[in-house]
Amino acid sequence: MSRGLYPLAADQGLGREGKFLTAWRTGVQRTPLQRAGYRKRDADGWLYLIDPAVWREEVCAGLNATEVARLLADKEHLVRGDGVNLAFSHQSTAFEGKRRFYTVRSSILAK
Repeated sequence: MSRGLYPLAADQGLGREGKFLTAWRTGVQRTPLQRAGYRKRDADGWLYLIDPAVWREEVCAGLNATEVARLLADKEHLVRGDGVNLAFSHQSTAFEGKRRFYTVRSSILAK
């Protein structure tokens, strides 16, 4: 796990904008050169909406991406989608229609 999400958090700063656009913010915002996804505020902190391709190729590089998602969901760091889907469906003004993202809670960074 330390080869995937934690380097992304450290290098790109999950605690600041880094590679994530704020999905529900109005007005102009800086677009990262290599966007990993979006972030959204919830009652417990931030939710990081990670594009499925980024999840597989960057976050879980060298790991089984489905197993990583399942492990994080079991530990309640990942918001499960409906049914058997591990990616959660979101709708926002930042992108058209509904899209699925691996939705990671900021609780993963706590300790």
